[in-house]
Amino acid sequence: MSETASGRHESSPDAKQTTFSHTKRKSIGDIMKVDLLADKSATEIGRIWTEYHAQKAGTISAVIPADTYERLQALAHECPTFVYAVPRADGYELFLAQFDGATCYFAPVVAYRAHGESAPPCLTLHHYAELAPDKHVVLMAGDYDDRVLGAIEAQCLANQLQLYYAAQGGAEHVALVRRFNHEPASFDHMDVVKMLTSSGIDVR
Repeated sequence: MSETASGRHESSPDAKQTTFSHTKRKSIGDIMKVDLLADKSATEIGRIWTEYHAQKAGTISAVIPADTYERLQALAHECPTFVYAVPRADGYELFLAQFDGATCYFAPVVAYRAHGESAPPCLTLHHYAELAPDKHVVLMAGDYDDRVLGAIEAQCLANQLQLYYAAQGGAEHVALVRRFNHEPASFDHMDVVKMLTSSGIDVR
């Protein structure tokens, strides 16, 4: 696989050998005072969370229903690695992503091929499930490197993760994740490009 998908069918990185350099994960208490949220509804908490991150450069955020996150985590435990596409002027750039617990790291495939496990993530998605038992929501905060991704491109990757891992795109998306992790020889990265073009995700 090269950094740009333009109809070529090249080999993908081995899902079983993929690891990235990990950055230190902030706790939810480092971001906001959790005790002040006790009397807030899930809707109010979501508004506070998204408004806070909207004011910060290089960040994206989301509020995920707890049951959706449970599906996401179940598949991430089975299949921690997958590849995604982002539109570029000359085609689509491919990004490799790997889960490590509640955090998902993304790096351009070209960076992974050059640096292996030392490839620096260009997008890191942290999921915080501390409020799930009472509020039934999981909070996501993402940090992206604006030298590699813009806000729309970072959101595009986060939205694709939901399509594949939370089964929001249907059984065909889940099957591709399993194929990449368990039957890599039969995986075609152009299927990811086709899924993106038909998904309706804002990519421009």
